Amino acid sequence: MREPQKSIRDVQVRAIAESYARMLAAYNPLDIIVCMGSQAEKDGDLLITPATELFYDKFNEFCMHSLNKPKIVINNLPEIGVRGAVAYIQSVFE
Repeated sequence: MREPQKSIRDVQVRAIAESYARMLAAYNPLDIIVCMGSQAEKDGDLLITPATELFYDKFNEFCMHSLNKPKIVINNLPEIGVRGAVAYIQSVFE
């Protein structure tokens, strides 16, 4: 019997890999997909990296319509959140 946490993580990894394929289908062609935020920072090794590997391993299954494989990277910059959005709006209207 599998551990429940491992089973849940496998479902999450597959969902992330499939979301890469959906982004590629919607915005084809893509050269790069940037993952960011607290999920990518905290769980990059547990979720994002395995999802990226699964996406590349099953690329033909996920993306029959695309010839290019986008580069998938994790943004290491700190999350700016609401403060960054406010600073941006202020810079636009000044």
